[in-house]
Amino acid sequence: MNCLVSVYSKVYLETEDESWSARPTKNLMRRLHSQDSARWIAAFDGGRISVGDPVSSFTSSDALFVPSWFLEFIGLEDGAQVELAFEKSEALPKATRLSFKVIGDIPGDVDVRDLLEEPLSQLGVLEVGQMIPIPIIDGLLLLQECEPENVVFLDGEADLEIENESRVTTPSASSDSDSAAAAAASQQDQDQGQDYQTPFTQVEEIDFSSMLPPTTLAPSGFIPFQGVGRRLGGR
Repeated sequence: MNCLVSVYSKVYLETEDESWSARPTKNLMRRLHSQDSARWIAAFDGGRISVGDPVSSFTSSDALFVPSWFLEFIGLEDGAQVELAFEKSEALPKATRLSFKVIGDIPGDVDVRDLLEEPLSQLGVLEVGQMIPIPIIDGLLLLQECEPENVVFLDGEADLEIENESRVTTPSASSDSDSAAAAAASQQDQDQGQDYQTPFTQVEEIDFSSMLPPTTLAPSGFIPFQGVGRRLGGR
């Protein structure tokens, strides 16, 4: 079904909401419940998001409140009116495999799987090419591949692959001394007229702070995403 909907960031809600699902007004929820579905999916031009519990205010209008990072991702401004398609979750295939590429840095002691399990359960749906933030960390994940189709519903078991990870480690005192020794040896080589080359890698610094949501808070009434508990690096 299609509805003309005003879209807002969740920052305008009366109470703080850190979940990754969309929240409709009661009026919009009544329209959705005129048809039967276990879970509704709001299909934007550029991304999809599941619909969660309704908000208590704005009862007379058709509005949808989404996470600020999702609003930025789909390229809409607060208060934009769009003709929005709502899909039944039963019409989407269940995910069996998700393959992400990391954009940014991940601390070496962080298990991304643990950070994503609850937010993905709230988001409810993913499609190839979609980007999502990594909670708490200044980084993003790009969904490169998913099976069995390019758009999948996150319900049931799915293999989660996170590729091309960049780990950030804190150098130890011994590594600092080793670096100092290497620098001294380099200077000595140059003084002796020997050729010395130092490898150089250019790293692009990207500011993800505007897209990063706070820690998640699970609303009631959700179908959990029960993926296989596979740790990164095959551990």
